[in-house]
Amino acid sequence: KEGLDAGDRAVQVIGAEHCAEQIRRITESGVDASAAKQSGQLEVLTWENSVLQGGRFDQIAMIGALQEIATEGEQTQSCSGDAVAPARAPGLARLSAFFA
Repeated sequence: KEGLDAGDRAVQVIGAEHCAEQIRRITESGVDASAAKQSGQLEVLTWENSVLQGGRFDQIAMIGALQEIATEGEQTQSCSGDAVAPARAPGLARLSAFFA
C-alpha cells in the first residue's frame, strides 16, 4: 500500500483463482485498485497467461516478463507473486532452479 500511495508501480503474478481475492485485499487496504489498474500503476497477471502458457513453466518467458516490467516507466517497481500454480505445472525442476 505504501508503495502505491507513493506512486510506485506494483506487478503481481498469481494464480487465476486468486485474482479476485487479491484485488479485494488491495482495495480493503485503502487502495483504489480499479484506478491503479486503469492507470497502469497496478498490474495483476496470472501465471496461466504469462509464464505458464502451454501448462509448463517457461523460464525464458519469466525472464522476459521480468525484463519487460523492469524497463517500463521511470517509477520504482515491485513484483511479487505466489508459486502455487507453477508448483502444479510440469517443469517444477526448472522453476526451483530459476528461483535458487
